[in-house]
Amino acid sequence: TKAEGQPLRAKIDQILKDFGIDRGAAFGGAIAGPAGRRLMEFAPSILKRVKEEIFKYNLHPSVSAANVEGSMDTHEQLLVVIDGLISVIKTPRFQLTAEKLSEAKRY
Repeated sequence: TKAEGQPLRAKIDQILKDFGIDRGAAFGGAIAGPAGRRLMEFAPSILKRVKEEIFKYNLHPSVSAANVEGSMDTHEQLLVVIDGLISVIKTPRFQLTAEKLSEAKRY
């Protein structure tokens, strides 16, 4: 229920704030702009802490630990890939070196 989810949501908000990401009330609590980039940059660390918090709560019987692990891993991978792609896209034309292109291919 919504009431049961409030403590977890507060913990997740605190984890985000620890990384300089404040969802606040702007845009209905959506993460946008520089906060979105920070989320992508620190996705592995943030999602690890979020996952630890989720497992402190009793999961609904229809939700398995494997589902949570899989979902968190998928989100982490997506955020890292998007971060890498945006970094390459935002690289000024004459600063796009072979090294940066090689790094982009990892994504």
